[in-house]
Amino acid sequence: MTLNNTDGFKITVINKQTADGMSDTVTETGLGTYRKKDDTIYITYSADNTRVFIKAENDVITVKRTGDAKSDIRYELGKRTGFLYRTPFGTIDMSIYTESIISRANSDGGKISLSYILETGGDKLYNNMVIKIERSSE
Repeated sequence: MTLNNTDGFKITVINKQTADGMSDTVTETGLGTYRKKDDTIYITYSADNTRVFIKAENDVITVKRTGDAKSDIRYELGKRTGFLYRTPFGTIDMSIYTESIISRANSDGGKISLSYILETGGDKLYNNMVIKIERSSE
């Protein structure tokens, strides 16, 4: 068993979303912690009044967000999962179908890539997300 527990990592999440031929890319960056225990990755960071907890293991990634907007999302390779996205303005019922998960990480950081389809209100939004984990120089 290897256990790496370190603070001082820069976490960058880049999500490109496409619907009806239009694309939009959202980037979120924060300082946080990164730990790899055996084949499981644990990441925490804060950005834009939100605290984010990520757990990645094999073909399952869970992302829990707390703060102004709250969600608990489970990305499971080849499966559809549902979740509630809670905002100060109301709650939205959504589902995700995860098409691919690629995780390349070691004790110094790495990258997790996901491809998934987000469905809400009859709309399908195609997403490619990259989570970059880098040692911070700050």
